[in-house]
Amino acid sequence: MTYVISDLHGTYRKYLQLLELIGFGDEDTLYVVGDICDRGEESAEIYLDVMGRENVFCAKGNHELFLERNLPAVFPCLEDIADPETVAKGNIASWNKNGGAKTIKSLFGRKSETICDIYRFVRDMPNYIQITVGGKRFTLVHAGVPEDMRNRISECNAFDLLWVRPDYDAVFGDKEMDVLIVGHTPTPLITENREAKIYRGKGNIINIDCGAVFSDAGGRLGCLCLETMEEYYV
Repeated sequence: MTYVISDLHGTYRKYLQLLELIGFGDEDTLYVVGDICDRGEESAEIYLDVMGRENVFCAKGNHELFLERNLPAVFPCLEDIADPETVAKGNIASWNKNGGAKTIKSLFGRKSETICDIYRFVRDMPNYIQITVGGKRFTLVHAGVPEDMRNRISECNAFDLLWVRPDYDAVFGDKEMDVLIVGHTPTPLITENREAKIYRGKGNIINIDCGAVFSDAGGRLGCLCLETMEEYYV
């Protein structure tokens, strides 16, 4: 089976609970649509886990972009593998304000080689992933697609794909996608009853970010099976 999740934000235990819930095995495939890191306590643990699995694939989120831009300022061992233009856009105060300090803490004490491996993994993540499951074409992107680019996702820049907050009831794409799956905005912020539940818009957008890191506010980790469209929560 093929599963999609997003916005783990360092919730390693929920991630493991979800894998157990769906009975995730070697024959299955999991896609993580951005924001593995920040806010939660165990970002490094999740990165190391997904890096060690051949059947887990990750798209970049805006918090991965935070990490890519700012982590070299914390760990000098990254200077030789970081893009200077990317690092020049860093703002570590802004990153810390958005939960980056907890990601940094999860990396402290680890070998330089491990930190470099995680950084390379994040740096090399694609901005979006396109797959076909059961004859249906899915585009997986962290935030969404700007309305004026809705039929031209391949022409979008990283900022658009990782930061935009689209109309979740719109129809996006033509030849490039049947369904657009996003995260980034917790669904309690866009539903009338503020329920932490996967949001299926009136068009062809599905938002799967159910606010996993915000447990105190009722947030959950949501997961969607693309063959059956069944939903899972922890």
